[in-house]
Amino acid sequence: MKEKYTLLFILLFCICVSTAQTVMTNNSSQDITEQASKLCQSYSNSDIEWDYFCEGIWDNANHSCPTTTFTAQTSGNYVIRISDVFGDGWFGKTLNVLVNDEIVLEGLGSDFERRWVKDFVFEVNEGDQISTNWLGSSGSFNQCGYGIATEAEIDSVEFPSNTFEQIYYRQFIPFDFGFSGTLDLTHIQFGVWYTDENGNEDLSLANQDIQANIYINNEGGVGGQFGNNLDFEFVASTAPITITPSDHKGIVSAPIEFDSFGNFLEDGYEADSNLEYVVELIFPSGAPIIVPGSPGESGFRLSTGGNFSDFVLDTYNQSPNPGTRTVNSNNCEPFFTYTPDNTMLINLVTSSSNGLGTVNDLEENKITISKAFGSEYVIIDGLNSDELTSLRLFNLLGQAVLIKEFEVSSQTQRVLVSSLQSGIYIALLEAGGSQITKKIVIN
Repeated sequence: MKEKYTLLFILLFCICVSTAQTVMTNNSSQDITEQASKLCQSYSNSDIEWDYFCEGIWDNANHSCPTTTFTAQTSGNYVIRISDVFGDGWFGKTLNVLVNDEIVLEGLGSDFERRWVKDFVFEVNEGDQISTNWLGSSGSFNQCGYGIATEAEIDSVEFPSNTFEQIYYRQFIPFDFGFSGTLDLTHIQFGVWYTDENGNEDLSLANQDIQANIYINNEGGVGGQFGNNLDFEFVASTAPITITPSDHKGIVSAPIEFDSFGNFLEDGYEADSNLEYVVELIFPSGAPIIVPGSPGESGFRLSTGGNFSDFVLDTYNQSPNPGTRTVNSNNCEPFFTYTPDNTMLINLVTSSSNGLGTVNDLEENKITISKAFGSEYVIIDGLNSDELTSLRLFNLLGQAVLIKEFEVSSQTQRVLVSSLQSGIYIALLEAGGSQITKKIVIN
Protein backbone atom coordinates (compact mmCIF):
# COMPACT_ATOMS: atom_id res chain seq x y z
CA MET A 1 0.00 0.00 0.00
CA LYS A 2 2.83 2.39 0.89
CA GLU A 3 4.53 1.71 -2.47
CA LYS A 4 1.27 2.46 -4.29
CA TYR A 5 0.87 5.91 -2.76
CA THR A 6 4.57 6.71 -3.13
CA LEU A 7 4.24 5.94 -6.84
CA LEU A 8 1.09 8.05 -7.05
CA PHE A 9 2.89 10.97 -5.40
CA ILE A 10 5.84 10.73 -7.81
CA LEU A 11 3.54 10.48 -10.83
CA LEU A 12 1.51 13.50 -9.75
CA PHE A 13 4.63 15.56 -9.18
CA CYS A 14 6.15 14.64 -12.56
CA ILE A 15 3.18 15.63 -14.76
CA CYS A 16 4.32 18.71 -16.67
CA VAL A 17 2.55 20.69 -19.40
CA SER A 18 4.99 23.03 -21.12
CA THR A 19 2.29 25.33 -22.46
CA ALA A 20 0.73 26.02 -19.05
CA GLN A 21 1.78 28.33 -16.28
CA THR A 22 1.80 27.71 -12.56
CA VAL A 23 1.98 30.41 -9.92
CA MET A 24 3.89 29.34 -6.82
CA THR A 25 2.13 31.13 -4.00
CA ASN A 26 1.45 30.65 -0.30
CA ASN A 27 -0.94 33.57 -0.20
CA SER A 28 -4.51 33.18 0.89
CA SER A 29 -5.79 35.81 -1.51
CA GLN A 30 -4.81 37.81 -4.55
CA ASP A 31 -6.59 40.88 -3.15
CA ILE A 32 -4.39 43.54 -1.57
CA THR A 33 -6.13 44.69 1.58
CA GLU A 34 -3.22 45.71 3.81
CA GLN A 35 0.23 47.15 3.48
CA ALA A 36 2.69 44.38 4.17
CA SER A 37 5.04 45.89 6.72
CA LYS A 38 4.20 48.33 9.47
CA LEU A 39 7.60 47.64 10.99
CA CYS A 40 10.70 49.68 10.29
CA GLN A 41 8.84 52.48 8.61
CA SER A 42 9.01 56.13 9.46
CA TYR A 43 6.22 58.26 10.87
CA SER A 44 5.81 61.84 11.93
CA ASN A 45 6.31 62.58 15.62
CA SER A 46 3.03 64.48 15.49
CA ASP A 47 1.23 61.16 14.91
CA ILE A 48 1.92 60.25 18.56
CA GLU A 49 0.28 61.90 21.55
CA TRP A 50 3.37 62.45 23.69
CA ASP A 51 3.13 63.13 27.42
CA TYR A 52 6.31 65.14 26.87
CA PHE A 53 8.18 65.90 23.67
CA CYS A 54 11.16 68.10 22.84
CA GLU A 55 13.19 67.83 19.65
CA GLY A 56 16.76 68.93 19.13
CA ILE A 57 17.50 71.77 16.69
CA TRP A 58 20.55 71.38 14.51
CA ASP A 59 21.20 75.05 13.68
CA ASN A 60 20.54 76.75 17.04
CA ALA A 61 23.37 76.30 19.52
CA ASN A 62 21.39 78.09 22.23
CA HIS A 63 18.55 75.56 22.17
CA SER A 64 18.26 72.84 24.81
CA CYS A 65 15.46 70.51 25.87
CA PRO A 66 14.49 71.07 29.51
CA THR A 67 13.79 68.38 32.09
CA THR A 68 10.17 67.47 32.78
CA THR A 69 7.86 66.25 35.53
CA PHE A 70 4.33 64.94 34.95
CA THR A 71 1.82 62.50 36.42
CA ALA A 72 1.20 59.14 34.76
CA GLN A 73 -2.41 58.94 33.62
CA THR A 74 -2.41 55.16 33.20
CA SER A 75 -0.63 52.08 34.52
CA GLY A 76 1.69 50.02 32.35
CA ASN A 77 4.74 50.52 30.19
CA TYR A 78 5.97 53.93 29.13
CA VAL A 79 8.58 54.59 26.44
CA ILE A 80 11.23 57.29 26.39
CA ARG A 81 12.62 57.87 22.92
CA ILE A 82 15.89 59.76 22.84
CA SER A 83 17.00 61.42 19.61
CA ASP A 84 19.97 63.16 18.03
CA VAL A 85 19.47 65.43 15.03
CA PHE A 86 23.06 64.83 13.84
CA GLY A 87 23.29 61.11 14.60
CA ASP A 88 26.82 61.53 15.96
CA GLY A 89 26.29 61.08 19.71
CA TRP A 90 25.52 63.24 22.71
CA PHE A 91 29.20 63.86 23.58
CA GLY A 92 28.99 63.04 27.28
CA LYS A 93 25.51 64.41 27.95
CA THR A 94 23.20 61.76 29.47
CA LEU A 95 19.62 61.62 30.77
CA ASN A 96 18.09 59.88 33.77
CA VAL A 97 14.44 58.87 34.12
CA LEU A 98 12.88 58.80 37.60
CA VAL A 99 9.58 57.45 38.93
CA ASN A 100 8.54 58.95 42.26
CA ASP A 101 12.09 60.32 42.60
CA GLU A 102 13.65 56.85 42.17
CA ILE A 103 15.93 56.36 39.14
CA VAL A 104 14.54 53.69 36.80
CA LEU A 105 16.68 54.44 33.73
CA GLU A 106 20.15 55.86 34.13
CA GLY A 107 22.71 57.35 31.76
CA LEU A 108 20.59 57.31 28.59
CA GLY A 109 22.65 58.53 25.65
CA SER A 110 26.01 57.21 26.83
CA ASP A 111 26.18 54.73 23.92
CA PHE A 112 24.37 56.84 21.35
CA GLU A 113 27.01 57.13 18.61
CA ARG A 114 26.02 56.93 14.93
CA ARG A 115 22.31 56.69 15.76
CA TRP A 116 19.33 58.99 15.46
CA VAL A 117 16.76 57.46 17.81
CA LYS A 118 16.68 54.83 20.53
CA ASP A 119 13.81 53.62 22.73
CA PHE A 120 13.82 52.59 26.39
CA VAL A 121 10.87 51.10 28.30
CA PHE A 122 9.95 51.55 31.96
CA GLU A 123 6.88 50.60 34.03
CA VAL A 124 4.68 52.89 36.11
CA ASN A 125 1.39 52.91 37.96
CA GLU A 126 -1.36 55.45 37.44
CA GLY A 127 -0.63 58.55 39.53
CA ASP A 128 3.15 58.02 39.65
CA GLN A 129 5.36 61.06 39.12
CA ILE A 130 7.60 60.69 36.04
CA SER A 131 10.58 63.04 35.82
CA THR A 132 13.91 63.46 34.07
CA ASN A 133 17.24 65.09 34.78
CA TRP A 134 20.31 65.79 32.67
CA LEU A 135 23.85 64.79 33.59
CA GLY A 136 27.16 65.66 32.02
CA SER A 137 28.81 68.82 30.77
CA SER A 138 26.87 72.07 30.86
CA GLY A 139 27.84 73.03 27.32
CA SER A 140 25.53 73.25 24.33
CA PHE A 141 23.44 70.17 23.69
CA ASN A 142 20.97 71.54 21.15
CA GLN A 143 21.13 68.30 19.15
CA CYS A 144 19.70 66.24 22.04
CA GLY A 145 15.98 65.52 22.19
CA TYR A 146 13.60 63.13 23.88
CA GLY A 147 9.91 62.25 24.10
CA ILE A 148 7.87 60.19 26.56
CA ALA A 149 4.60 58.40 25.81
CA THR A 150 2.80 55.23 26.76
CA GLU A 151 3.89 52.13 24.91
CA ALA A 152 0.26 51.58 23.88
CA GLU A 153 0.13 55.03 22.28
CA ILE A 154 3.28 54.43 20.25
CA ASP A 155 2.08 50.98 19.19
CA SER A 156 -1.25 52.47 18.09
CA VAL A 157 0.44 54.41 15.28
CA GLU A 158 -0.48 51.98 12.52
CA PHE A 159 0.05 54.13 9.45
CA PRO A 160 3.50 55.67 9.17
CA SER A 161 3.72 58.77 7.06
CA ASN A 162 6.39 57.42 4.70
CA THR A 163 8.61 54.42 4.12
CA PHE A 164 12.36 54.15 4.12
CA GLU A 165 14.09 51.99 1.56
CA GLN A 166 13.28 48.37 2.33
CA ILE A 167 14.15 44.95 0.98
CA TYR A 168 11.52 42.18 1.02
CA TYR A 169 12.41 38.49 0.85
CA ARG A 170 10.35 35.38 0.14
CA GLN A 171 11.58 31.79 -0.21
CA PHE A 172 10.36 29.12 -2.65
CA ILE A 173 11.33 25.46 -2.91
CA PRO A 174 9.69 24.21 -6.14
CA PHE A 175 9.55 20.67 -4.72
CA ASP A 176 7.14 21.94 -2.06
CA PHE A 177 4.78 23.01 -4.86
CA GLY A 178 4.84 19.60 -6.55
CA PHE A 179 7.77 19.94 -8.99
CA SER A 180 10.61 17.52 -9.67
CA GLY A 181 13.67 17.84 -11.89
CA THR A 182 14.17 21.22 -13.58
CA LEU A 183 11.71 23.97 -14.40
CA ASP A 184 11.83 27.46 -15.93
CA LEU A 185 11.08 30.38 -13.62
CA THR A 186 9.59 33.00 -15.92
CA HIS A 187 8.09 35.82 -13.80
CA ILE A 188 8.09 37.45 -10.39
CA GLN A 189 4.65 38.53 -9.24
CA PHE A 190 3.88 40.77 -6.28
CA GLY A 191 1.21 42.99 -4.79
CA VAL A 192 1.60 46.75 -4.59
CA TRP A 193 0.60 49.16 -1.86
CA TYR A 194 1.32 52.72 -3.08
CA THR A 195 -0.22 55.76 -1.39
CA ASP A 196 0.68 59.24 -0.26
CA GLU A 197 2.18 59.79 3.17
CA ASN A 198 -1.28 59.82 4.74
CA GLY A 199 -2.24 56.42 3.34
CA ASN A 200 -4.51 57.83 0.63
CA GLU A 201 -4.51 56.79 -3.01
CA ASP A 202 -3.06 59.60 -5.13
CA LEU A 203 -2.80 59.31 -8.93
CA SER A 204 -0.50 62.34 -9.06
CA LEU A 205 2.36 60.50 -7.35
CA ALA A 206 5.49 59.91 -9.40
CA ASN A 207 6.32 56.55 -10.96
CA GLN A 208 8.84 54.49 -8.97
CA ASP A 209 11.21 51.70 -10.00
CA ILE A 210 11.40 48.39 -8.13
CA GLN A 211 14.38 46.07 -8.34
CA ALA A 212 13.66 42.32 -8.30
CA ASN A 213 16.32 39.62 -7.95
CA ILE A 214 16.48 35.85 -7.47
CA TYR A 215 19.03 34.12 -5.27
CA ILE A 216 19.79 30.55 -4.19
CA ASN A 217 20.00 29.84 -0.48
CA ASN A 218 22.74 27.20 -0.52
CA GLU A 219 21.84 26.09 3.01
CA GLY A 220 18.20 25.67 2.05
CA GLY A 221 16.36 23.38 -0.29
CA VAL A 222 14.47 20.22 0.63
CA GLY A 223 15.40 19.44 4.22
CA GLY A 224 17.50 22.61 4.50
CA GLN A 225 17.35 25.64 6.75
CA PHE A 226 14.74 28.39 6.37
CA GLY A 227 15.90 31.92 6.89
CA ASN A 228 19.17 31.23 8.70
CA ASN A 229 21.48 32.25 5.89
CA LEU A 230 22.19 35.69 4.45
CA ASP A 231 24.94 34.52 2.09
CA PHE A 232 22.73 34.10 -0.95
CA GLU A 233 24.01 33.29 -4.44
CA PHE A 234 22.67 35.81 -6.99
CA VAL A 235 21.43 34.00 -10.13
CA ALA A 236 18.85 36.11 -12.02
CA SER A 237 16.86 39.35 -12.11
CA THR A 238 14.14 41.26 -13.88
CA ALA A 239 14.63 44.59 -15.61
CA PRO A 240 13.68 47.58 -13.41
CA ILE A 241 9.94 47.35 -12.69
CA THR A 242 8.13 50.67 -12.99
CA ILE A 243 5.30 51.12 -10.47
CA THR A 244 2.64 53.74 -11.19
CA PRO A 245 0.05 55.17 -8.77
CA SER A 246 -2.64 53.17 -10.58
CA ASP A 247 -0.90 49.95 -9.46
CA HIS A 248 -2.08 50.57 -5.89
CA LYS A 249 -3.86 47.46 -4.55
CA GLY A 250 -2.97 45.65 -7.76
CA ILE A 251 -0.83 42.70 -8.83
CA VAL A 252 2.31 43.34 -10.88
CA SER A 253 4.01 40.60 -12.88
CA ALA A 254 7.49 41.10 -14.39
CA PRO A 255 9.51 38.69 -16.56
CA ILE A 256 12.78 37.23 -15.31
CA GLU A 257 15.10 38.35 -18.11
CA PHE A 258 18.76 38.38 -17.01
CA ASP A 259 21.23 35.99 -15.43
CA SER A 260 23.84 37.04 -12.88
CA PHE A 261 26.18 38.22 -15.68
CA GLY A 262 23.52 40.37 -17.35
CA ASN A 263 22.91 37.94 -20.22
CA PHE A 264 19.36 37.83 -21.60
CA LEU A 265 17.29 34.78 -20.63
CA GLU A 266 14.87 33.97 -23.43
CA ASP A 267 12.88 31.34 -21.50
CA GLY A 268 13.44 32.58 -17.96
CA TYR A 269 15.76 31.03 -15.39
CA GLU A 270 16.27 27.25 -15.35
CA ALA A 271 15.77 26.16 -11.73
CA ASP A 272 16.34 22.94 -9.76
CA SER A 273 13.18 21.85 -7.94
CA ASN A 274 15.17 20.75 -4.87
CA LEU A 275 16.89 24.09 -4.25
CA GLU A 276 15.58 27.03 -2.25
CA TYR A 277 15.11 30.20 -4.32
CA VAL A 278 14.86 33.56 -2.62
CA VAL A 279 13.00 36.44 -4.26
CA GLU A 280 14.29 39.86 -3.29
CA LEU A 281 12.28 43.05 -3.90
CA ILE A 282 13.98 46.40 -3.29
CA PHE A 283 11.60 49.32 -2.78
CA PRO A 284 12.78 52.94 -2.93
CA SER A 285 12.63 55.38 -0.07
CA GLY A 286 9.48 57.38 0.47
CA ALA A 287 11.06 59.49 3.18
CA PRO A 288 10.93 63.26 2.77
CA ILE A 289 14.33 64.56 1.72
CA ILE A 290 15.29 67.22 4.23
CA VAL A 291 18.01 69.60 3.05
CA PRO A 292 19.14 72.26 5.52
CA GLY A 293 17.60 75.55 4.51
CA SER A 294 15.08 74.07 2.07
CA PRO A 295 11.65 72.44 2.47
CA GLY A 296 11.34 68.67 2.43
CA GLU A 297 9.70 66.72 -0.37
CA SER A 298 6.42 65.01 0.37
CA GLY A 299 6.72 61.33 1.26
CA PHE A 300 4.92 58.26 0.01
CA ARG A 301 4.32 54.68 1.11
CA LEU A 302 5.36 51.92 -1.24
CA SER A 303 5.55 48.29 -0.22
CA THR A 304 4.39 44.83 -1.18
CA GLY A 305 0.99 43.92 0.18
CA GLY A 306 -0.85 40.84 1.29
CA ASN A 307 -4.21 39.84 2.66
CA PHE A 308 -4.13 39.88 6.45
CA SER A 309 -7.63 38.54 6.93
CA ASP A 310 -7.43 34.76 7.01
CA PHE A 311 -4.07 33.39 8.03
CA VAL A 312 -1.86 32.97 11.07
CA LEU A 313 1.92 33.28 10.86
CA ASP A 314 3.96 30.10 11.30
CA THR A 315 6.53 31.14 13.90
CA TYR A 316 8.25 27.82 14.51
CA ASN A 317 11.49 28.85 12.83
CA GLN A 318 11.46 32.57 12.24
CA SER A 319 10.38 35.89 13.63
CA PRO A 320 6.63 36.65 13.31
CA ASN A 321 7.37 39.65 11.11
CA PRO A 322 7.27 40.30 7.38
CA GLY A 323 10.43 39.23 5.56
CA THR A 324 11.83 42.70 5.48
CA ARG A 325 15.22 44.30 5.89
CA THR A 326 15.68 48.04 6.04
CA VAL A 327 18.75 49.62 4.49
CA ASN A 328 18.36 52.92 6.29
CA SER A 329 18.92 52.99 10.06
CA ASN A 330 18.20 56.70 10.48
CA ASN A 331 14.71 56.24 11.85
CA CYS A 332 14.44 52.63 12.96
CA GLU A 333 16.53 49.68 13.99
CA PRO A 334 17.69 47.71 10.93
CA PHE A 335 16.54 44.11 11.10
CA PHE A 336 16.23 41.05 8.91
CA THR A 337 13.43 38.53 9.09
CA TYR A 338 12.58 35.82 6.65
CA THR A 339 9.23 34.07 6.49
CA PRO A 340 7.98 31.41 4.05
CA ASP A 341 4.35 32.11 4.89
CA ASN A 342 1.88 34.58 3.42
CA THR A 343 2.70 37.79 5.26
CA MET A 344 3.05 39.42 1.86
CA LEU A 345 2.06 38.72 -1.69
CA ILE A 346 5.20 37.67 -3.56
CA ASN A 347 4.88 34.83 -6.06
CA LEU A 348 7.08 32.98 -8.54
CA VAL A 349 5.67 31.96 -11.93
CA THR A 350 6.89 29.01 -14.00
CA SER A 351 6.03 27.93 -17.52
CA SER A 352 5.60 24.36 -16.28
CA SER A 353 2.51 22.85 -14.67
CA ASN A 354 2.87 20.49 -11.73
CA GLY A 355 -0.42 18.77 -12.56
CA LEU A 356 -1.80 19.25 -9.06
CA GLY A 357 -4.15 22.15 -9.68
CA THR A 358 -3.17 25.76 -10.24
CA VAL A 359 -3.99 29.04 -8.61
CA ASN A 360 -6.75 29.43 -11.20
CA ASP A 361 -8.34 26.21 -9.91
CA LEU A 362 -8.11 27.56 -6.39
CA GLU A 363 -9.68 30.87 -7.29
CA GLU A 364 -12.41 29.35 -9.44
CA ASN A 365 -13.54 26.91 -6.77
CA LYS A 366 -12.88 29.29 -3.85
CA ILE A 367 -11.41 26.38 -1.88
CA THR A 368 -8.63 26.99 0.65
CA ILE A 369 -6.48 24.62 2.72
CA SER A 370 -4.89 26.07 5.84
CA LYS A 371 -3.47 25.21 9.22
CA ALA A 372 -2.96 27.78 11.97
CA PHE A 373 0.20 27.59 14.06
CA GLY A 374 -0.38 25.37 17.09
CA SER A 375 -3.72 24.06 15.80
CA GLU A 376 -4.47 20.31 15.78
CA TYR A 377 -6.55 20.60 12.60
CA VAL A 378 -6.16 21.23 8.89
CA ILE A 379 -9.04 23.46 7.79
CA ILE A 380 -10.67 23.07 4.36
CA ASP A 381 -12.99 25.94 3.47
CA GLY A 382 -15.19 26.78 0.48
CA LEU A 383 -16.41 23.25 -0.28
CA ASN A 384 -19.68 22.55 -2.08
CA SER A 385 -22.22 20.40 -0.27
CA ASP A 386 -23.02 16.81 -1.26
CA GLU A 387 -19.76 16.06 -3.08
CA LEU A 388 -17.17 13.42 -2.22
CA THR A 389 -13.91 14.98 -1.10
CA SER A 390 -10.58 13.40 -0.22
CA LEU A 391 -7.57 14.86 1.55
CA ARG A 392 -4.16 13.18 1.50
CA LEU A 393 -1.04 14.33 3.30
CA PHE A 394 2.36 13.26 1.98
CA ASN A 395 5.68 13.66 3.70
CA LEU A 396 8.72 14.92 1.80
CA LEU A 397 9.69 11.32 0.94
CA GLY A 398 6.46 10.95 -1.02
CA GLN A 399 4.81 8.68 1.55
CA ALA A 400 1.10 9.09 2.22
CA VAL A 401 0.77 9.58 5.98
CA LEU A 402 -2.92 10.51 6.14
CA ILE A 403 -5.90 9.74 3.93
CA LYS A 404 -9.32 11.17 4.71
CA GLU A 405 -12.43 10.79 2.55
CA PHE A 406 -15.72 12.38 3.50
CA GLU A 407 -19.08 13.52 2.18
CA VAL A 408 -19.27 17.29 2.49
CA SER A 409 -21.94 18.40 4.95
CA SER A 410 -20.82 22.03 5.25
CA GLN A 411 -18.49 24.47 3.48
CA THR A 412 -15.83 24.06 6.18
CA GLN A 413 -14.27 20.74 7.18
CA ARG A 414 -11.69 20.03 9.90
CA VAL A 415 -9.22 17.15 9.71
CA LEU A 416 -7.35 16.13 12.88
CA VAL A 417 -3.56 15.92 12.35
CA SER A 418 -2.31 15.87 15.96
CA SER A 419 -1.02 12.29 15.56
CA LEU A 420 1.49 13.29 12.87
CA GLN A 421 5.09 14.22 13.61
CA SER A 422 6.15 17.85 13.27
CA GLY A 423 7.39 18.75 9.82
CA ILE A 424 6.48 19.87 6.31
CA TYR A 425 3.80 17.97 4.40
CA ILE A 426 2.15 18.27 1.00
CA ALA A 427 -1.64 18.39 1.23
CA LEU A 428 -3.47 17.04 -1.85
CA LEU A 429 -7.19 17.81 -1.94
CA GLU A 430 -9.53 16.33 -4.55
CA ALA A 431 -12.89 18.11 -4.62
CA GLY A 432 -15.45 18.78 -7.33
CA GLY A 433 -13.25 17.32 -10.04
CA SER A 434 -10.28 19.55 -9.19
CA GLN A 435 -7.02 18.84 -7.43
CA ILE A 436 -5.43 21.40 -5.15
CA THR A 437 -2.04 21.12 -3.43
CA LYS A 438 -0.49 23.17 -0.66
CA LYS A 439 2.46 22.92 1.69
CA ILE A 440 1.31 22.40 5.29
CA VAL A 441 3.52 22.81 8.37
CA ILE A 442 2.56 20.56 11.30
CA ASN A 443 3.97 21.64 14.65
